Amino acid sequence: MKDETAIQEQHRQADDKVRQDLPPGVNLVRTLRGHTDWIGRIAWSPDGRMLASPSTDKTIRLWDVETGKCLRTLKEHTNKVLSAAFDSTGGTLASGSQDNTVKLWEATGGRLLRTLKGHRDRVYSVAFDPARHQVVSASYDNTVKLWDVETGECLRTLKGHQNHVY
Repeated sequence: MKDETAIQEQHRQADDKVRQDLPPGVNLVRTLRGHTDWIGRIAWSPDGRMLASPSTDKTIRLWDVETGKCLRTLKEHTNKVLSAAFDSTGGTLASGSQDNTVKLWEATGGRLLRTLKGHRDRVYSVAFDPARHQVVSASYDNTVKLWDVETGECLRTLKGHQNHVY
């Protein structure tokens, strides 16, 4: 119990510090805790009820925005997870990782649907098309890849960038 009390005090102090640094008119509503390393590009579900936080701790946490509770932790990546994106219905989540893959997840249940392989370096960002048929990934290998969500097939690789694609 003593350790838990000390941790709660550290969290309170951290929240107080954040509150001091906020601009006028901005209030801290909730702090989501659980990752053990820094957090990458977070994503809101289209209905605003869920938040996906990819992290360099190799996980993605899905959060209930209203309660602040972690609904599930996705753990299939083998390296740092840099980005996440929901499709337009909120049913599928894509994640990009330093393990050079894109993973597609069932957002509500957390089940891994498929792993998209083909990049030669870390995948920095991911995004869905509005119709949910394709996902795009941008990589440090200087390419952008367009993938078929249903089959996992790489439909096109866009080359010609002189440096990393974020």
